[in-house]
Amino acid sequence: MPAPSVENLTLLVAVALACCLALTLAVAWLAVRLRGLDRTYRRLLAGGGESEEVPAAIARQSAAIGRLESRLHLIGRQTAENRQHVSNLVRSVGFHRYDAFPAMGRTGGPVTIRL
Repeated sequence: MPAPSVENLTLLVAVALACCLALTLAVAWLAVRLRGLDRTYRRLLAGGGESEEVPAAIARQSAAIGRLESRLHLIGRQTAENRQHVSNLVRSVGFHRYDAFPAMGRTGGPVTIRL
């Protein structure tokens, strides 16, 4: 196999450098885009400082969701207790006939009182 000529080697090195430059520019452009996305997500997650990283903001939001879930379970338990209490109270409601003034000569009969 014959040795490549100097012109071919020079062309090969120039093409390799051009590819390296293109890849470096692509990485720089992607880094700028990623920084923009990071800034956008930080704003979306809100509440964190300007220097807060996205994973920290997500962890903070997850903790807030956990607190909301525990409050929701507490409210659910309190609602169940209140329903049980109301159910117990409703069971004791009824009607009772009582004639408070039998000597008064009332002709309508006994009065119905709701307890």
